[in-house]
Amino acid sequence: MTKQLFHVCILFIAGVWPFAGCKKGDDKNLPKITVSRLYVSTSAVGSKPLSNILVFDPADLAPLKFRTYLSDTLGYGGIALNDSTFRGYQFSTKLRGVRGFSVDVAGALSQGSGFVDSSLVSPKEIAYRRKDSLLVISHNSDSTIRVYSKPDTLSGRKNKPTNKLKLDGKPQGICFDQTDLYVVLEGDRKEIQKATINKTTSLIFPVKNKITVTGATNLRGIFYYSKQDILFITDIGLETDLSDGKVFIIEGATAKFLTNSIVEPTRVISGVSTLLGNPVDIDFDQREDKNLIYVAENGNKKILVFKLSDSGDIAPFINQDLASPPEAIYLDAR
Repeated sequence: MTKQLFHVCILFIAGVWPFAGCKKGDDKNLPKITVSRLYVSTSAVGSKPLSNILVFDPADLAPLKFRTYLSDTLGYGGIALNDSTFRGYQFSTKLRGVRGFSVDVAGALSQGSGFVDSSLVSPKEIAYRRKDSLLVISHNSDSTIRVYSKPDTLSGRKNKPTNKLKLDGKPQGICFDQTDLYVVLEGDRKEIQKATINKTTSLIFPVKNKITVTGATNLRGIFYYSKQDILFITDIGLETDLSDGKVFIIEGATAKFLTNSIVEPTRVISGVSTLLGNPVDIDFDQREDKNLIYVAENGNKKILVFKLSDSGDIAPFINQDLASPPEAIYLDAR
């Protein structure tokens, strides 16, 4: 995504196993089953359908094992999974609409259906809340958050969001936690805002709480781990510098939002050894015996995995090269 998540098409996933993760949903209470799959949306582009979704299974052992891929329509974007209907979502820059795929027990993908919203000219990230079937999109050009209720029922070319929220900055990464939606603002703002979405009406309320991150340059991806109240954020730094990326780890995040604080990160992962250049998305393996941080490193075409305790200029626990730049990731770990 060359520093930005250009998401324009949404993919639907059906399968047998439930999915776990916080950044793209609110599914942290799923049964504990030994699964570790990383879904990667990449920037594979060309004049014909390409392999723009990769699945690594297992994702918690080095080196990562390439399991399967989906040849889909032109373009690329963010990815989110619905663990109850086993559908997922990925944007395509060409279609401004939808393509779908299903996931079987082994993690293999097959294509499905979807919908188009022609006004989605610059979507950046998606998040899904399974309890009330809401798909949320951060849209950069008009600085809005868009909410689509029951996206699995949408079809055709003339679709509009159920609700929209106008922001005072350009949104990038987004992450759900119950009714709260965390939104990263790009550029000089160095800011994360927290909005609330009503469970019954899908109405998204104006932002009341925010934090500003000390030491940030240009924020992108976000993941919130509610059990330990930890916020993970990526920073791409200067777009032309492939060695100045950062991962910020902020503990005790809830209290900081209540006071609208300027926040000093608890730990920062950065430096030449980290291989972080343009880290655009982030996810977290919440299992107690894992606690692994997954990063989509766009500039250097890698998936990087760090440990929760990591800090400073440290080499990644896993360093996986990709053929195409990763745009977004979703981890199913349980």
